Amino acid sequence: MAKREKHMVAFTEKQKQILESLRNGSHSPLHLIQRSTILLSFGERRTERNTA
Repeated sequence: MAKREKHMVAFTEKQKQILESLRNGSHSPLHLIQRSTILLSFGERRTERNTA
C-alpha cells in the first residue's frame, strides 16, 4: 500500500473569515455550510484528503 502524503491548505485571514461566516450563517445554504466546514477542518489538518 502506498504511503499517503500529508497536504496542508493555508488560508489568508480574510478567506478564513469568509468560510467561518458561511459555516455559522443562519441563512447559508446547507451545501455551503458543509463545504466550508470541510475546508476549515482540512486547513486545520483534522481530516483526510479523500474527504475534501
